[in-house]
Amino acid sequence: MDNNNPNPIQSGPVTPQPTTPIVPTPEPSPVTPSNSDSNKVFWLVGGLLVLSLITAGLYFYMNKSGNTIPQTQQTTKNPTPSPQASLDSLDKDLQSVDVSSTDDLSSIDQDLKSL
Repeated sequence: MDNNNPNPIQSGPVTPQPTTPIVPTPEPSPVTPSNSDSNKVFWLVGGLLVLSLITAGLYFYMNKSGNTIPQTQQTTKNPTPSPQASLDSLDKDLQSVDVSSTDDLSSIDQDLKSL
């Protein structure tokens, strides 16, 4: 017998050694990084804050710029014309309208009759 042989020859029947069943290992579920969710929330809150600051700034700017007229200055009202002046101007406007020429409406009347 050779002692240098790493696989010695066995005499007699060979019994198979029991094998352990191969159990598949479950794959880890893909984990979304919570960092991206917190970044989204951070940018959303930051954007809303900036938008509200801009809106508030514009509101105060518009209110301040509207108060540039001194309080002692009063606006002048247009004087209301007397009723007779109003009637005279209305009468003048009425006289300027020319309703005597109805010849140009005859073609329109014919078109309407043909309907």
